[in-house]
Amino acid sequence: MAAVLALSPAAPGAMIEDPADVHGPLDLRQVNLVQRLHGIVLKFDFVGPLPGRDLDPTPDHNTRAPGYMCAVLGPAGSGREKRLCLGRSGRRPWTVGVQTLGSSRRVIHQGTLKPRTVHASSTSVRAFFSRRKAMLALGRYHIHADSVWSGHDCPKACRDRAPNSRPVSFELVGKRVVGCRDRGIGAVRSGPARPKRIALTFDDGPSDYTAAVISELAHGGAHGTFFEVGQEIPGREAVMRSAIAHRDELGDHSMHHIFLPSQADIAETARRIKDATGFRPCLFRPPYGAYDSQEVVAARAEGMSSVLWDVDPSDWSRPGESAIYQRVVDNAQPGAIVIMHDGGGDRSETVAALPRIIATLKARGYRLVTVSKLLHQPFVYRLAR
Repeated sequence: MAAVLALSPAAPGAMIEDPADVHGPLDLRQVNLVQRLHGIVLKFDFVGPLPGRDLDPTPDHNTRAPGYMCAVLGPAGSGREKRLCLGRSGRRPWTVGVQTLGSSRRVIHQGTLKPRTVHASSTSVRAFFSRRKAMLALGRYHIHADSVWSGHDCPKACRDRAPNSRPVSFELVGKRVVGCRDRGIGAVRSGPARPKRIALTFDDGPSDYTAAVISELAHGGAHGTFFEVGQEIPGREAVMRSAIAHRDELGDHSMHHIFLPSQADIAETARRIKDATGFRPCLFRPPYGAYDSQEVVAARAEGMSSVLWDVDPSDWSRPGESAIYQRVVDNAQPGAIVIMHDGGGDRSETVAALPRIIATLKARGYRLVTVSKLLHQPFVYRLAR
């Protein structure tokens, strides 16, 4: 029976024929290994029938019966391989066996995990499981599939491999945030008091100070939200992508920082943010905090909540590092949204005040999160292709 190995996402829809197969119940027809956002799908299609057949999820070189079926992933440039096997015994549930093989293909570490879902028939088994629990690192792999079985047609053992010749290239990639699910909050000045969280926000960037703000947040184990002015984006796309990479959030602050910008203005700023980073904002901050019902409706039409603030150290006026620090920590309370600035002028005092602000708030038991996290708006992720 000809077997096919189909792999995704590195080679979506790719099929490799395996013409020189033996015959028997575990003669492979097709093997699929697909990366999903939250895990891995591994599916074996074979001649069958499978009912009543035990399969070893953690086979070794001495396995002859009852048999096994595994996908073998060899990281590029590494002598070690990972073997993922689907197995069961009797009426016990299906498990995923995870083995690390040394240079001689001997097992040097192994374990099993419970798949999130399993679908089995007489001629196929499909399992969905966590990539992290399977201890699969991101990166490029060479992959093939093996099956071994015994029975009346194979008194000793029969073996199948797909493909028979060179393995197929496959890449596991990370996930990236592409937006968030707007909960239709409207206009908001603060978040819920529980759990104990505060959102640090920064307006009028991106600018030459944005990278320093991102660095201080990352060093302090905090996350922030940057409300971007559209006209400031060209030439600063890299620092915006850096904010996303550090799990900070980007919001819309209009194209030119004018009073009551139009819906078209808000939409154009969001488009520039997405074009620069791949992230579609779901938060809008009206310039100067000026808004009316039409402004809120315009933002809502673009899928954004309007975000104001309830703690303002007036760092834009450059009152000094100590004043900025004191005004923030003296007025902080659970659910607070703090407004500061990373653009629109000299923001060195804000950058200098950040380490102490972060340290003090964390010492008081606060988690410093993005606005969407504060408002319980979940982020949307995609695989980073």
